[in-house]
Amino acid sequence: MRARTLKPLEEKIKLLEDGIVACEARAADLNDQLMRDSAKGGLGAIRRSAISRELKEHMEKAESLYAELDSTMKIYNIEKLKYSG
Repeated sequence: MRARTLKPLEEKIKLLEDGIVACEARAADLNDQLMRDSAKGGLGAIRRSAISRELKEHMEKAESLYAELDSTMKIYNIEKLKYSG
């Protein structure tokens, strides 16, 4: 029973953590690209705007995943306590 309850939560936590890592990595790449290209003046305003929008989207997605991870961790900890001791 314990495994049936906790295993899906553990899997969800892993997926959320992986999603956060992916979003943050992409956001870091976009930020680096934006900074490099802005410094050398190679991109036009439209391209910089598109990168900035995508960067914002990934940061917002990571924030959403963090919130979902937090609530899932709370549920996991409550369920885990039910099966301890």
